Amino acid sequence: MPGLSIDNIQREIARRANTAQADRLRASGYVSLPTAGLALDEVWSIAVRVRHDHATALTLWELGGRENRLLACFVEESVKITAEQMEAWAADFDSLEITEQCCLHAFARAPAARTKAVEWSERSEPFVRQAGFLLMARLGVWEEGHPDARFKGYFSPLPREVHLAPRPDTWWRRAARWFMRRLSGPNRRRAWDAIEDAREVANLRAQDLNLGDPLDERRDGRSPS
Repeated sequence: MPGLSIDNIQREIARRANTAQADRLRASGYVSLPTAGLALDEVWSIAVRVRHDHATALTLWELGGRENRLLACFVEESVKITAEQMEAWAADFDSLEITEQCCLHAFARAPAARTKAVEWSERSEPFVRQAGFLLMARLGVWEEGHPDARFKGYFSPLPREVHLAPRPDTWWRRAARWFMRRLSGPNRRRAWDAIEDAREVANLRAQDLNLGDPLDERRDGRSPS
């Protein structure tokens, strides 16, 4: 069955538009793109009616707007994403939401993901830099069973990043908890070692991170999805 056409996608977004929510999103600074105010699960419900298609994703991204770009991330065929496309889309990143969804759902399985993860961690643009660390996190979760050298390579820039962060106690807690909830077995131990190194560089106390027992998989651990 063919997926929704671009025109039908636009009509579906317009039909579900929530003006009050759109106003709240803009007022909060959470989004900078034009938005119809759809909740993320509503965007997902549209995405499942659009078949995965590279051309459709490119068109949606170029149309712009929050919902179109989220849909582009969800329906993109990751194996067809080139390094040039990753750079072009990353140049458009202007919110945490778009950056996260694009990295986790489109870029992480792209052929150039590993290269860009490391390259972007050194970039000066805030959202591109963040994209590099998001890719490292996702790749680290997926690559259980790989040699320590590959896994640890994703975490090597983290101590520097924590040291430079203006509020490491705020964002690092979130990052650390994200890692530990998704890791299990040997990778859980490796990730905790990297987190401990970064925490020490930032002079954070363990209780400041509020992570609990890092190896208590009964509470935090689960296999990567």
